[in-house]
Amino acid sequence: MSTETLAADTIYFSRQGRAVLVGTTLSLASQEIVCLLGRNGAGKTTLLRILLGFLRPDHGTVRLDGRSLSGVSRRMLAQRVAYVPQLHQPPFPYLVREVVGMGRLPSTGLFGQTSRVDHNAVEAVMVSLGIAPLADRHYTQLSAGERQLVMIGRALAQGARLLVMDEPFTGLDYGHQMEFMDRLRSLKGQGYGILVTTHQPDHAAMIATRVTTLVAGQIADDGPPADVIVPAVIRRLYGVEMHSFGCAQSS
Repeated sequence: MSTETLAADTIYFSRQGRAVLVGTTLSLASQEIVCLLGRNGAGKTTLLRILLGFLRPDHGTVRLDGRSLSGVSRRMLAQRVAYVPQLHQPPFPYLVREVVGMGRLPSTGLFGQTSRVDHNAVEAVMVSLGIAPLADRHYTQLSAGERQLVMIGRALAQGARLLVMDEPFTGLDYGHQMEFMDRLRSLKGQGYGILVTTHQPDHAAMIATRVTTLVAGQIADDGPPADVIVPAVIRRLYGVEMHSFGCAQSS
């Protein structure tokens, strides 16, 4: 199985004269889960948008398999890297199969005809995620956990092997969070590379191959969970003393 990589190298980005990212370097490869921790406003979402090509950095380079994104078409990028947003409520009550099918747009084009290959790809994704029984239900009627699986299905339908997820645990109850983490582990085992932003250090400790922290626009830590999810790092990130997961005190 080939290894695919997405890497931001020494990224600088400012907004309205305020430095958001300052020499930020971050990478993602197949068969790993990278969890990115940081306070609100630390620049996590901005970094994701730059990795996805939605924003252009002031300085620095983003590379897909060693090739600058400036030389990669939007269509090719979408076939290699998929975005899973936070839970959202679409304005129209699309069927689940229609939402997952939107992931085929990079292959078919906006006005292209879907083929049996596209249909089979959508069906296979729904079966693999266990959401085939939901295919003809309206997305707006699903639970938060079911909607998040549909969003993953849309991403997988693109054919992308690198997944970028912005706080995917938002709005999920504890049971759905545990199920979602199991799903991410399964995807990693199938060779996918997954970048996840989260505010939950315990989630990172449970699923990550690597944990990175973003502080003042820079990557402050990058390593195995056991090396990063430690009291000193949690104190620096969130201003709390963490003696054990689920037990934090304000400093």
